[in-house]
Amino acid sequence: MDYFLWVPERIAQLRLQKGVSARDMSLSLGQSESYINKIENRRPLPSMAGFLYICEYFGITPGEFFDTGSAAPQQSRELLRAFAKLTPTQPYPPGGPGPGRNSRAAEKIEKNGQFRVDKPSHSGYNIRCVPKTAGGASP
Repeated sequence: MDYFLWVPERIAQLRLQKGVSARDMSLSLGQSESYINKIENRRPLPSMAGFLYICEYFGITPGEFFDTGSAAPQQSRELLRAFAKLTPTQPYPPGGPGPGRNSRAAEKIEKNGQFRVDKPSHSGYNIRCVPKTAGGASP
């Protein structure tokens, strides 16, 4: 893998998923407004400190940044956090009738186009996510 070409592409991919402009991201990182634009156009690569700040901005680890098998590491992490809050005996959040917070979180993740949420018809609200294929259809 040619990291000189791949790193700028990965930064652009993650930035677009986050829905921010290169200028806004640059300013959020405390840099000049053209900082990210220059990186994405392969003018200097970020320093190690700059790279770590970029990962922190995206809410991912450096390992997740370089994980080529994960097109959307930030959404994957959010999904895992949402599922970590579920328990086998708690299909609904405490004090709330109906699907509640857990189903809304899953529906939000599903709308991002990264996962399909299966909702069984039996009582309770169980969530099972499976990655979508490249064409958008579930396997």
